[in-house]
Amino acid sequence: MGPLYPERSQRIAAWAHAAAVASDPPAPTDPEARNLHDQENAQRIEHQDLRCEDKQVCTLFPEYMVAYPINLVLTGKSRGEKTYSSLVLLWLGWQSTGVVYGYIGTSPLYVFSSTFAQQPTWHDLVGALSVIIWSLTLIVTIKYCFIVLSADDGGQGGTFAVYTLLARHARIVQMDPNGPRSLIDGLDRRTDTELSRAGRCLRNLIETSRGAKTGLKLIGIVGVSMTLADSVLAPAQSVLGAVQGIQVVSPELGRPAIVGVTCSILVLLFLLQPLGTSKIGTFFAPIVLIWLLFNLGVGIYNLIEYDHTVLKAFSPCFAFAYLYGSSGWKSLSGLLLAITGVESLFAALGAFGKRAIQLSWLLIAYPSLLLAYAGQAAYISVDETGTAFANPFFYTVPRPTLYFSVVIAVLAAIVASQAMVTSSFQLISQLIRLILSFLLSALLSLWRWGKEQQWAAECQDRIIPPERPMSQNSSHNISRASSRDIRENSSACQLDYDNILLAPGLGIFFDKAGGPSDHIPEVFTHFVHKFRTRPQVVIFFHMRSLSQPTIPADQRFVIARVNSNIPSCYHIVLRHGYMDDVLTSNFTRIVIGELMVFIMRDSFEPCEDELPSDIRQELESLRAADDTQMVYLIGKQILRVRKKDGNCIKCLMRRGALGVYLWIRENFNRRLTNLDIDPESLVEVGFIKEI
Repeated sequence: MGPLYPERSQRIAAWAHAAAVASDPPAPTDPEARNLHDQENAQRIEHQDLRCEDKQVCTLFPEYMVAYPINLVLTGKSRGEKTYSSLVLLWLGWQSTGVVYGYIGTSPLYVFSSTFAQQPTWHDLVGALSVIIWSLTLIVTIKYCFIVLSADDGGQGGTFAVYTLLARHARIVQMDPNGPRSLIDGLDRRTDTELSRAGRCLRNLIETSRGAKTGLKLIGIVGVSMTLADSVLAPAQSVLGAVQGIQVVSPELGRPAIVGVTCSILVLLFLLQPLGTSKIGTFFAPIVLIWLLFNLGVGIYNLIEYDHTVLKAFSPCFAFAYLYGSSGWKSLSGLLLAITGVESLFAALGAFGKRAIQLSWLLIAYPSLLLAYAGQAAYISVDETGTAFANPFFYTVPRPTLYFSVVIAVLAAIVASQAMVTSSFQLISQLIRLILSFLLSALLSLWRWGKEQQWAAECQDRIIPPERPMSQNSSHNISRASSRDIRENSSACQLDYDNILLAPGLGIFFDKAGGPSDHIPEVFTHFVHKFRTRPQVVIFFHMRSLSQPTIPADQRFVIARVNSNIPSCYHIVLRHGYMDDVLTSNFTRIVIGELMVFIMRDSFEPCEDELPSDIRQELESLRAADDTQMVYLIGKQILRVRKKDGNCIKCLMRRGALGVYLWIRENFNRRLTNLDIDPESLVEVGFIKEI
């Protein structure tokens, strides 16, 4: 397997800088003009502070080096939390106010009404207020703002981010059977010497205990499920509760009208989602800010006007006294609504960053909510009618601001729904791009059984090097008899490369399954057997998803030569995280550039002044093949159920189960369809297999 070079990021940055100078203007297509252009580039590159092999690389193929992200490599900040200027941080804090705090900010609409069934006494009211104050302080401020937000995975938050951290550092996920550990392990896993004794013991316990692994997986699934369930229920509940405030102003308005208005608002909310988090956050931020400041002002007004003695609730003694009796514990479910939606702080971490969320919470949301609840308690404590606790927000606002309070409450409820929608979108986007989704699907017995039948059929076309025996511990769980049959069939698939014609050009064969460096993808096997020809230069390309948000640019590619029987044949693995967007428009230039760097590093001695003739010939051959034509070949495997004699009921059950599996497989979105490839250069090689 090709080595990973620790200093390559700085070298590639130098190549990219020199290439940017050398490639302006663009290289002409005419051969004579291109030779003159290359000579001029060589003279210009001589003035750069580069080593000899770097100058040779830039002189030979500067058009490939410009594909590298120069700024990303120079700064070395390809992952982790981003650093922002003060103005950008304030702007992100402004946006996070509109997206994150809508749900937890609308809790004053219903907390006291959900806690008490009748007019509370002063001590019960102050005790409940004390529980709310210390819940916001301990759980939201201390736990989430200062502890949980620090447990990010490359700047990403949410349950999946925590799970991928554990999966990478403690190996709680079973190894993928299609590739060696070097391709799959987290790149930033800490060694035992870097951990404390307690850390080593804890990691060893997690890695060796099957119960601990299962428990962590269940906690992750339950956590995500609860967040998504809250995202389904919260929009309808919050908007409906706010719209019902209209009945305070217009009691004659019936329930059907309230439900109709609620449904219309929810439909409008989801129609706004294509605008994106940034635009929605910018639009909603003023609403939430006005809502929080309005609650802050109303709270201060009620404390001054009615009963400021409720501020004694800042003493935790009142909270302990309230929870001492059984009635206090029974009402705890209503009081905890004050912190509902707190998971949005962590789930939306990837959209705004830790500093912006901390800033907006500590300066705006936290003091506003504390004084809002204190102001409601101050009014309820002196309410002679005994009805204010049932709808505390609308009863405690001053009468001249009643209509404004209804409007701002409805708007704030819409924003509250947006907070949970954004959080759920963040989780779902991580789930879709995370390898955990594939592991979860593999847990289904039907899917697993169908995959085993597919693997057995695929192995019949696999080219196995004679010196490497087939593993008897294959995770595919194929029987030994089937393994012998596969070995016999695979031996017949050994190719005689001396009798295969060479077609000018470069062919990139997409390897869906992946495997070791000598692995021959199925699409190449069928292509060569059917056409008895192969491209002049062959690249087996495989994309490997890792359980972390992003992979540094200088560690994404693992390159190796396939074997000596296939000249000019390379195996390239592109490792990416679940937040990386690697299928860009300059994707092909980056791949070819990485391959040229590998050829140079694999065979070139830095002390030499000139390229060796064989290396120069290999590079020129690669460049000529790229100039001639580039063809992308994707395999299209069509599976159909094999008819078997035997028990009719068993055959019908088998055909039915495989039919369901094939339907799921055909409707599963293929990642390669997202490639920005010219349709004229794309070839799909179809082959039918029976399972």
